[in-house]
Amino acid sequence: MAHLRTVIYVLLAAGVVSCLPPAERRLKWNVRTTVRQYETTGRHDPKWDASAKEALTLYSRWLSEPTGQSAELAREIGRQCQEAVAAGCPDPLVLYVQARFVINQPGHSEADIAAEHGRLAVALKASRYCSLRKFYGFLRAVVSQR
Repeated sequence: MAHLRTVIYVLLAAGVVSCLPPAERRLKWNVRTTVRQYETTGRHDPKWDASAKEALTLYSRWLSEPTGQSAELAREIGRQCQEAVAAGCPDPLVLYVQARFVINQPGHSEADIAAEHGRLAVALKASRYCSLRKFYGFLRAVVSQR
């Protein structure tokens, strides 16, 4: 009986999620594969957790915006990442987001950008983050090598 109840709950949840608008579904998926995975598999410390989670939450929003991302949102993602990293955050996903929004900016050499993305691809590979997040880490590493 409990198994049947679980199956019914899963089917109901899937039905509710499939009724959400595409942007909302993207946001839920992005939050699940960034913030929620950080909460379960990330490197934690009270010194940086709040900034790391905020950066990943904002990054999820940025990824989910169907009409393009705002420059102000990108700056806030960078600020939150810098706070987490300055507090000592070694989490590979947070460092990847920091590389995208801080290191990829003007003022950093192409060699530095390529080296950082290469280092982060290796760290992401060793992590327990989902395969798609790892893929994007490797994609950035390859693209930055050109």
